Amino acid sequence: MRAAAAAVALLATLLGGAAAHAAETEPPEITITGELIDLKCYGTMGLQGAIHQECAAKCAREHWPVAVLEEKEQRLYPLVVPPAAVADAAGSQVRVTGTVLMGSVILLPSRLEVEHAGAWSDVPLPNVE
Repeated sequence: MRAAAAAVALLATLLGGAAAHAAETEPPEITITGELIDLKCYGTMGLQGAIHQECAAKCAREHWPVAVLEEKEQRLYPLVVPPAAVADAAGSQVRVTGTVLMGSVILLPSRLEVEHAGAWSDVPLPNVE
C-alpha cells in the first residue's frame, strides 16, 4: 500500500512539474502582414485603406486601439501597444512579428515594420511588458 501511494505521489509530482514547465514555455512568435487599422472607424464603419489613412492616424493618436487586418485571411489581430506610438503607420501596410496571447488573436508585437515605396522600415515600439 505504501509503495503504491509513493508511486502515485511521485507520478503526481512529475506530471505537475511537466505541466508547470509547459505553462512557463512561451508560445512561438508569428509574423503577419496587412494594414494597420484603427478599430474605431474600421469597427463602426468599415473604413480602411489609403483614403482613410489620415483619420486612422488621428484615431490612433487619440488612443483608439489598433489592429492589423491580415491580408490573406482578412483576420484582425489587435495589437498590445499604445496606439499613439504607432499612429504614423496607421493606414499603411505593416509587417508585425510577435506573440499571440493565450490562444487568441491578440498580438504582443516584438517588431513592427512599415512599408514605404516597396522598402520596409522599423517602427520603434515601447516596452509594454
